[in-house]
Amino acid sequence: MSLASSYSFGDGQYTTVDVTTSSTASRPLTSAAGGNDDGSFEGVNGALITAGGIGDNPLNPLNPLTQGASYDDEFYNLALGNSLNATPFLQVGDTFVELKTINPSNDDNVFGLFFSSTFQIGDVITSPVPEPETYAMLLVGLGLVGFSARRRKPSLSLI
Repeated sequence: MSLASSYSFGDGQYTTVDVTTSSTASRPLTSAAGGNDDGSFEGVNGALITAGGIGDNPLNPLNPLTQGASYDDEFYNLALGNSLNATPFLQVGDTFVELKTINPSNDDNVFGLFFSSTFQIGDVITSPVPEPETYAMLLVGLGLVGFSARRRKPSLSLI
């Protein structure tokens, strides 16, 4: 999952992200999204545009409760946990995921949330589908039965 945000820089300007799924209650993913431009500690207010993606670390932040200007590359892996709870955020059988973003300073703009996923489907049961030749033989057989029934001469019975 990648997060894209703009505007803020530095202490007191960040976005928190909490994750809730059908198997887990709300858990903190990060508390430092958007605090720095992909980990750079240089910048000015209003000049920041950051998005997680190519070249970013796919591991989740070591301490999801760090607030303010902390390193956070806005690139997360929901198949992993974090230092607070090693259990993956997404579990087998989950039917929904909810992400809650909060900006305490009200000056960050989360403008993008991007997911990339793969799914594994197991135990797929397929019923056999007749081949076209099977249908052709069935039609020929029905045609022959119909033809022979029509050609049959009615028998006369004398009483």
